[in-house]
Amino acid sequence: MTIALLQEARTFFVVGMGRSFPMAAYLSYALSRVGRSAVHISGLGGSLREQVSALHSDDVLIAVSFPPYAQGTVDAYEQVVTIGAPIIAITDSIISPIGPKASVLIEVNDAELLGFRSLTAAFCIAQTLAMELAFRDGQTLNGRNYDALNNIDSRAWLDS
Repeated sequence: MTIALLQEARTFFVVGMGRSFPMAAYLSYALSRVGRSAVHISGLGGSLREQVSALHSDDVLIAVSFPPYAQGTVDAYEQVVTIGAPIIAITDSIISPIGPKASVLIEVNDAELLGFRSLTAAFCIAQTLAMELAFRDGQTLNGRNYDALNNIDSRAWLDS
C-alpha cells in the first residue's frame, strides 16, 4: 500500500524535525533522484505552516518523528490531516502522535544510546522506499530496466 500511495502522488512532501531531520532530508533527496517531485519541509524561518499549505489532496505527506517527538512535525501532520491528503508516518510506535490518522504507519525501532538514536534502520527504510518506487516506475540501471530484474536469474545478474 505504501508504494501504491507513492506511485499515485503528484508530489511528496517530507517532514522531519529535530533528530529526524537528517532522515527526512535524505528521503526527499532520494525520492527526487528517482525522478519524482519531492519537497523537503524544513520549517526554517518560521515557514512551516506556509510550506505545508502548498500540499494538496493528491499529494502525500511523509512524516518522520521519533521520541521526543518534534512539535513541528506533529503540527505539519495535523495540518495535513485537515487537508485530507494521505500520510505515511515513519515512527517508533502506533501510539506516536503522527500515527493515529496516518494512511500507512511504518514502525522503526533504531538503537538508542544516551539519547542518541542511530537512524540506521530509518535510513534503510528511506532507501528501500526510493528504490522500490524506482523499480515500480520501471527506471533503468546500467542500461537494464528494473522491471526486467524480476524475470532474470540472479546469478546471471551478479555475473554481469
